[in-house]
Amino acid sequence: MNNRYLYIYENDGGIWMRHVITALENELRKQEELHHLVSLLLNRFLTTSLDDFSERVNHSLEELGRYFQADRVYVFDYDFEKKLCHNTFEWCAPGVSSELDNLQNVPLGALPEWVNTHIKGESMYIPRVQALPVESGIRQILEPQQVQSLLAVPMMSGNHCHGFVGFDSVMQERTYSKHEQNVLKDFSNALLGAVERHRVEAQREMIHQQLIVAKQEAERANIAKSEFLSNMSHEIRTPLNVILGFSHLLKQEGLDQKNKRRVEDILQNGEHLLMLINEILDMSKIESGYVQIVKQNISLPVMIEDLYRMFEMMAYQKGIELLVEVDQCVPNQIGSDPTKVKQILINLIHNALKFTDRGRIRIKVSVSASQLCFIITDTGRGIEGQELELLFEPFYQKKYTDQQQGTGLGLPISKQYATLLGGDLQVESSVGHGSRFTFTLPLEQNERVETVNSESETWTDVRFSNMHVLVVEDTPAQQDILQELLEAVGCKVSLTSLGNVALEKVRTEHYDMILLDVRLPDLDGIEVATRLKSHVNCPPIIIISANAFDEDRQKAFVSGASAFISKPFHPNQLFEVMHRHRNTIIVDSQAMLSDVYTAIQEGDVETIEHLVSDYRMETPHLQPIWEAIDQFDYELANRLLHQALRGEADV
Repeated sequence: MNNRYLYIYENDGGIWMRHVITALENELRKQEELHHLVSLLLNRFLTTSLDDFSERVNHSLEELGRYFQADRVYVFDYDFEKKLCHNTFEWCAPGVSSELDNLQNVPLGALPEWVNTHIKGESMYIPRVQALPVESGIRQILEPQQVQSLLAVPMMSGNHCHGFVGFDSVMQERTYSKHEQNVLKDFSNALLGAVERHRVEAQREMIHQQLIVAKQEAERANIAKSEFLSNMSHEIRTPLNVILGFSHLLKQEGLDQKNKRRVEDILQNGEHLLMLINEILDMSKIESGYVQIVKQNISLPVMIEDLYRMFEMMAYQKGIELLVEVDQCVPNQIGSDPTKVKQILINLIHNALKFTDRGRIRIKVSVSASQLCFIITDTGRGIEGQELELLFEPFYQKKYTDQQQGTGLGLPISKQYATLLGGDLQVESSVGHGSRFTFTLPLEQNERVETVNSESETWTDVRFSNMHVLVVEDTPAQQDILQELLEAVGCKVSLTSLGNVALEKVRTEHYDMILLDVRLPDLDGIEVATRLKSHVNCPPIIIISANAFDEDRQKAFVSGASAFISKPFHPNQLFEVMHRHRNTIIVDSQAMLSDVYTAIQEGDVETIEHLVSDYRMETPHLQPIWEAIDQFDYELANRLLHQALRGEADV
C-alpha cells in the first residue's frame, strides 16, 4: 500500500478512535452524574419530614426533568380495585401546560396495552408518538397533550405494580438508553418505597390526630356524663331527702297503726329508690375508674349482726329461715373497705331473699390461711346454665312477673367491688335447687385503723347539751327537717339560706357546729367552708349535700370540712357524725332509765344486757348502776334507778 495512503488511514483511524474514547468518556460521565443525582434524590427522601415530603418529590421530579431535558415529569398511582389511575405529582418546564387536574380517575380500560406492560414490570417507551398507528388509543391520548416522546417507568414492589413515573417530551423528541431506563426503574421503585413509607406515616399521623380528637371528645363526653349524673343525683336526692326526712319525723308522732304502716311503706320504698340511684352512680364510678378503696378495721360480729337484723323481718314475713354460721377461727376484725364489703353482702342476701319462696337462706363465714369466705346459700328458684354467664353483666335481669325489678346492677357492682378489694365473687346454681354465691376477701388486719361500728337503729333517745347549730340550707323543706330533728335532740338552731349571711353570723355569734349545704343561691358551699375555716375559732363544719360523688367529698375535705353527709340521710347518721366531731352527745337519761328499770322488774335479762351495752359508754355518770347490774346486784341497781328517776340524788 502507498505510504501516503497508509498514513492517511492511520491518521483517520486515530481520529476515529479518539472520538470513540471521547464518546465513551462522556457517556460514563453522564452515567456517573445520573447515578449521583438519583442517589442524592433518594437520600433526600430518607431524611425529609412528613410535612416537606410532597415538596421534596416535586423538586426531585424537576431535577430529573432538567437532567433528561424532559418537559413534563409526573407520578401516577394505579388503583386496581377501582380500575382507575390518578396523577399525584407533576413538574412542568416553563411554557408547558400542566395536566395534573385533567388526569384524575382515568379508567384503566382506556390504556390496556400500557397497563399490561407495567404489570409485567416493563417500561412503556415511545420514542416517537407520531410513529404510532393513527387509531392507537395511546396516540389519541398523547397527541392532545402535544407529547412527542414518552417514557413511563413502572413503580414495582416485588411483582406488584403500584403506578409509574412518566417523562414527557413536548418541545422535541427524546430517546432514552437502556441504562437510563434501568436507572430510572431503580429510582421509581425507591420512590415508591419512600411514598409508601410517608403514606404510612401520614396515615399514622392522621390516626394519631383522630385518636387525640376522639380522646378529647371522650373526655368531654365523660365530663358531660359526670355533670349530668351529678346534676340528676342532686335533683333526685334533694326531694327524696325531704320525703324520707318528713317520713322519719312522722313515724315518731304517735300515729295509729294504719298510718304508721303507710309511713313505713313510704320509708321502705324511698330507701329502695335510693338504693337504685346509688347502684346507677356506683356503676358510673366503676366505669369511669373513680372508685376508691378506703380500708379500715371491720368488726365482723357487728357487721354480721347488722346484716341479720336488716333482713330478719323480710325473711320472717316470707316464712324463710335465715341462718348465720360463723366458724370459730374467723377473726373478730379484718382490714378492708367496710362500705363496699357490706354492700356486696347486702346485695347477695337481698337477692337470695328476693328469689327464694320457701326453705332457708344460710350465711356462712369461714376462713383459710389467706382469705375470708362468705357463702350465701339459698333454696330458691335457681338459675339456668346459660344465664349464669350473663349474671354479672350490667343491666341483665332475670325476669319474674311476681318480683319488683331493680336496675340489674347489684351483682355486676358486687363483682367489680370484690375484684377491687382483692377478692372474688362466684356463683353456682341449678334450676329448682337454689343458688350458692361465694364472696372471698384477702385476710388482712390493721390494728392501727379505727374499727367501724354499726349505727344504732334508733335516734329518738339522742340528746345534745348546750349545742348551738348554724344550718345553712336554701330549701325551706330541708330547713324544716333539720330544724325539727336538731331541736328534738336538744339543739339550739339558727337558719340561713345564704352563704354571705352565714359568714357574717360566724363573725358575730358563737356556734358549736355548722351544717352546710353545697348549692346555695349566692355562694358555692365549698367556698363558704373555705372562708369559714379562715376564722381562728371556726366550729366543726359538716357538709350535707345531694352531690354524692367521691370528688364532691374530696372537695369538701379540702375546704376544711370535718365530715360529709350525702342526702338522703338517716337521722342517726347525722347525729353519729355530730357526736364524733363534737363529742357532746348524751342520752335522754329519763327514758333510758325507765327502760332499764322496766326490764329489771320483768326479769328480761336479754333486754337488760342490750340496754347496758348501748348506753354504758354514753353515760359515765351512771356507772354505779352499770356496775351493780354487772355484779347481778339487781336490788342495788333498782334502788339506784329509783333514786335517779325521782331525781333525789346524783347516782
